[in-house]
Amino acid sequence: MSTMDDIQSNGSTPNIGEEEVTQMKKSTSHLLNMLGPTHPGRPANEEPHVKKTMKGKTEKIELICRIDQDELGFNEDDFDDMKALFLLFDFDQDGVVSMKEAMGMLRCVGFRADEEQIKSFVNIVGVDKTGFSLSYNEFLTLISIKRREEPSD
Repeated sequence: MSTMDDIQSNGSTPNIGEEEVTQMKKSTSHLLNMLGPTHPGRPANEEPHVKKTMKGKTEKIELICRIDQDELGFNEDDFDDMKALFLLFDFDQDGVVSMKEAMGMLRCVGFRADEEQIKSFVNIVGVDKTGFSLSYNEFLTLISIKRREEPSD
């Protein structure tokens, strides 16, 4: 008896196994890729911002850091805090946040600015031609620049 026959005969939906869930996730991500890039202003040849690995049956997302933390003035605790904050706002977990997400992150670390000011901040460190996205490494660079401008006591 097929799955459709099961539904029609007893009125309940079948249990979906992990393999089906994985297949649905792949199909969904394929559809999203067909819609075009999530952040269209970013260079097409840009290196990935996240490393995805499978740990057991779950996918693990790890941000790729391509900057020198010491040079930017981040100690390990600061770096871990910034990473956790970025992951909190990076809803699609691709290592790049939208302007709206970036505004929320920057407010969390104490930068009160309107959208135009934040766009100008992003243009200082970002490679997005439209100025509407910020990568993880660009975020860390921006925070470092802003901290130097406004040192805390």
